[in-house]
Amino acid sequence: MRHFIRIAITGSLALAGCRDSPTQPSQPMAPELTITISGTLAATANLVSTGEAALLFDGTEVAHQTCRAIACQSLDFYATRGSSRGAHTVEVQLIRQTCDLLPCSGSSSFMFSGTATVSKAGSVTQQISLDPQTRPLNRLDKISYSIVINP
Repeated sequence: MRHFIRIAITGSLALAGCRDSPTQPSQPMAPELTITISGTLAATANLVSTGEAALLFDGTEVAHQTCRAIACQSLDFYATRGSSRGAHTVEVQLIRQTCDLLPCSGSSSFMFSGTATVSKAGSVTQQISLDPQTRPLNRLDKISYSIVINP
């Protein structure tokens, strides 16, 4: 009889589930904020083309653009991802450039500018300007922005 009671109690617990059990892993919470980053990387010198570049958010690539024409003076970026409050980094990294339609080495001048828009439940809560920065870039160099999300 004791054995029957033990099986009945164990079965009841199994059917009820142990959702509040401290040993059950918790589900990761979805980020409450969404950040949308848009911007343009443009070559500022004649005969220089932006061949390929990446947009990074907190060190993770969120967008990648490659010139699909013979030469591109600029590449446009657009990326959306979940985020959290606090300090973050937005970067654009030059992967490849061309000079007069040939691969070039050394630095050429590029400019990036854009916007980071923070939304919560579909409503815009913060607009962050990524002011124009112009600087010489070699392959894999970055233009960086430090932003604070505090809607």
